[in-house]
Amino acid sequence: MIAMMGGLLTLPSVEAQSRPGRGGSHTSTSGSRPSNSRPSSGSSSRPTQTAPSTRPGHGSNDTRPGHNNTTTKPAKPNKPEQGVRPGNQNVRPSAPAPSRPSKPSPSIRPSAPVRPGSSVRPAPARPVRPIGPTRPSAIAPPVRPGRPVYATPWSRPVPPASWRPARRVTIVPNILGMTLGLTLNSALDYLYTSGYSVDGYGAQEVYLRNVSELGYRWDDATLYFSNGGLVRSEFYDSTSGYSTTRFNNVYNRLISTYGNPVSQSNMGGQITATWFGYQGDYITLQYTQLSTSGSPRYFTVLSYGN
Repeated sequence: MIAMMGGLLTLPSVEAQSRPGRGGSHTSTSGSRPSNSRPSSGSSSRPTQTAPSTRPGHGSNDTRPGHNNTTTKPAKPNKPEQGVRPGNQNVRPSAPAPSRPSKPSPSIRPSAPVRPGSSVRPAPARPVRPIGPTRPSAIAPPVRPGRPVYATPWSRPVPPASWRPARRVTIVPNILGMTLGLTLNSALDYLYTSGYSVDGYGAQEVYLRNVSELGYRWDDATLYFSNGGLVRSEFYDSTSGYSTTRFNNVYNRLISTYGNPVSQSNMGGQITATWFGYQGDYITLQYTQLSTSGSPRYFTVLSYGN
């Protein structure tokens, strides 16, 4: 019994001495596994690692080539100061301005041929403008029933000797947009361009048809010229029988604009009212009977002049 216990106590020590890598060997007599022991390292620690290898030319601190135990990068070459180029003493050399191909001065032109004996270049000749169509010297108005016969002698109205203008106002600044004194040719240009119906013209008259003035349409109108300029005008509206409706309407409109007429008369079936401006200009409204190419007619006549 004692011997058996002694054998049991000795087994662990023998077994410990027979494990691989523990300083001894052990051969199993039955069912032993194949030897899988690691190479002996002489101790229980892992294989020793050598110091980290350094690159060629490096020290022990893993520096880049050409450096000794430092980690700094290669020194960069010194940059010149801002605004200073190499070789200058804080003075920036003036850059040459970009050169362009030289052009001749605009004030200098190639010389033109000069006439012999003259030092002044002749001015270039202007192209000759084509001459437009010219108007006939006169166009007689067509004969038409109802057109007045312009045979009545005309005299310029004169204000009474005792009259004084209440306001220094011109009552006739223009006639159909044309200033007094405008020449006949210029008046024709204006009338044709403005779309007026020119019925004819002579040396001192221009005859119009269907003209609007003071808000009314007038059958005929005549512009009169003297000494080369426009001096007066007459607008005509006629009826076959006696009727003062047009006369009364225009009369009331003139009163609302210029006040009462300076002079007025009613003699022999002819009614006349006249307004004057302080510069001699005048407006006359008349109702009368005039001859025509047919039977006589009753006319309301509006006159402007100076």
